[in-house]
Amino acid sequence: MPFSERRRYPRVAETIQCQVSVGPERMETVTQNLSCGGALCSLSQMVPPMTKLEVVLNLPASPGFGGSPRQSVHCVGVVVRQDQLPLEQHPKYLTAIYFSDLRPEDRRRIGEFVLQSMLAHDRRRS
Repeated sequence: MPFSERRRYPRVAETIQCQVSVGPERMETVTQNLSCGGALCSLSQMVPPMTKLEVVLNLPASPGFGGSPRQSVHCVGVVVRQDQLPLEQHPKYLTAIYFSDLRPEDRRRIGEFVLQSMLAHDRRRS
């Protein structure tokens, strides 16, 4: 039986600065990958699955799409998985976040960034 992709949106391995807030606790981090449906990042503390988070993504410019120099996307996310990274002096937790509340215009901004990144990766390979 052939493998089928279960993800709804394409995902790119891109490092994007972001802030994640759990109540009053705010953590600065970067994404390891990103899609219109969620992100994977490393957090400094353990956050239980199904915890709601406030997420701010600082997307870089999208000149190919006429975007502004930098775009911030604010949304609500939910932790769907978290794994402690081994061999770290200060524990880090690889955290998968599902965007549970994302405005359509912000989903479009992320989608444009993902598409631009995919095209850039293809150009570098050829």
